[in-house]
Amino acid sequence: MIGAGASEGLRFVSDYISLIAEVDISKVSEKRRDPYKVTRLLQSIARNISTEVTLTALAKDTSGSDGRLDDETVADYLSALERLMTIENLPAWNTHIRSLEIDAIIEYADGTWGAFEIKLGIGAADQAAANLIKFADKIDSQKVKAPASLTVMTGNGFAHRRQDGVNVVPLSTLTI
Repeated sequence: MIGAGASEGLRFVSDYISLIAEVDISKVSEKRRDPYKVTRLLQSIARNISTEVTLTALAKDTSGSDGRLDDETVADYLSALERLMTIENLPAWNTHIRSLEIDAIIEYADGTWGAFEIKLGIGAADQAAANLIKFADKIDSQKVKAPASLTVMTGNGFAHRRQDGVNVVPLSTLTI
């Protein structure tokens, strides 16, 4: 796929998902699986990336004209998809750190890094800056360098550095 265009890449991925749904999942589970339901489940998983989602929610989300998958079937499908290494169930973050989540980290090879919060409007910049500062304060400086930049990216406004050292940067100022 190196050097291929976007349309070729999309077609490859689409064909790969079809192969998983139509052939691989039935082979690995040694049961005939409905390719349409497998595809709907994969779409539901994609919609729920980086969230905690229950089997019941996935089952409800995969409902179609042929009815809803039950929780046990969803669990069987997920198990087969894990054996195929198509999905990987990751444990959720510890609850005491969840509130300190930030939107992006960019790290260079030399270990220099910056943390970013992305907000639509300038009105959310104060809370985003506070989150970045709390996050930076929790970093163990014995293991990792202090952040080179704490930045709130907004959809509007003007670029400036706040008194607390957090940069506020509207998307319109970013260039290649």
